[in-house]
Amino acid sequence: MDCKSAKKLISLKADNELGADRLEELNAHLDSCPECREEIEFTSAILKELAVPEVLETPPYFFNKIKAKISAEGAETVPGIFRLGFRTAFAGAAFSFLIIGFSLLAGVLLGNTYWTQANDESAFSKETESTLNLQTLEALPENSFGSLYSEYLGGA
Repeated sequence: MDCKSAKKLISLKADNELGADRLEELNAHLDSCPECREEIEFTSAILKELAVPEVLETPPYFFNKIKAKISAEGAETVPGIFRLGFRTAFAGAAFSFLIIGFSLLAGVLLGNTYWTQANDESAFSKETESTLNLQTLEALPENSFGSLYSEYLGGA
């Protein structure tokens, strides 16, 4: 028998679930293997430490009393958000709707402002004139390409 199989049998022996034939095989292996002997001694020591010295008895109707207390406590509780109180729940809901409303209003106003600026042709032409005006630095000679371009843009 190898040590891997012996360790499985050690666990069964600790639980008193090992048959007589397998117990003989395990004992034969334990006689020849010091590691497995240490394993069974360690397991036995742990089980001795964990052993319950006596079985505790419950008083009569103990479980019925516990069920009754749980049922009584369950009937008193209010489910959901109303556990904190109706006013608290209503205030929280109102605050949430208020924040959502202000967010939507701000979004609409900002959207309209930027949409108007993006679609305003007069603002675009003013920006174009100020950016592309060739007379910004010096006056243009008459009948030059620059003066024709400036007139095309609406300049003087």
